[in-house]
Amino acid sequence: MRQAFTIILTLLLAAAAASAQRSYASKDAAFVDYLIGNNMEDDAVTLLTRSRYYASDTLNYLRGWANYSAKHLEEASAAFDKVPQDSPFHDKSLFFNVISNAHLGNYA
Repeated sequence: MRQAFTIILTLLLAAAAASAQRSYASKDAAFVDYLIGNNMEDDAVTLLTRSRYYASDTLNYLRGWANYSAKHLEEASAAFDKVPQDSPFHDKSLFFNVISNAHLGNYA
């Protein structure tokens, strides 16, 4: 009985720890802007791809902006495409997506 209790408690604590590690990208938006503004675009891309963020329009926009700033235009375009039309980031995403695609030669 004690062993079963220990296993269940361990599983519950592991699940709680895993969910506690996730956060919203908006929490780190200022830091991402700092990285990009100080020529550390690749660090911003790494942060946004390796960190455990909840899926959101903010995350997609920040991933697009970081990749665009790092001149990873295909990745930027893919991220900008995921920003929904009802997002406050949609207009900026659309603008930078068009520029990314123009640089890539995708005019359609």
